[in-house]
Amino acid sequence: MNKLFTLFFLILFSFISINVIAQKEYQQTRFNTAKETNFFIISENVKKVLLDERSKAITASEKESIEKELIQFGRWQYYWKDFVNPNGSFQPIA
Repeated sequence: MNKLFTLFFLILFSFISINVIAQKEYQQTRFNTAKETNFFIISENVKKVLLDERSKAITASEKESIEKELIQFGRWQYYWKDFVNPNGSFQPIA
């Protein structure tokens, strides 16, 4: 029984530590690339990926799922277009 508890806590600890490391890496890359990305670049890249996925979709459920993602992304674009500077950079949060 002790071996089982030890194994459980060892696995739990490894998952938690991996998550913490991944979170730190994400934050570092987010701040490093935030200056290079803007609304227009994000829109162009996401649109390319979604349209590529739509062309690769085989089943009806896959096609429906991709269409829903395109609609949701369109909503994101519509919402954020008012908060973007003319050069595409996002306005700082006050």
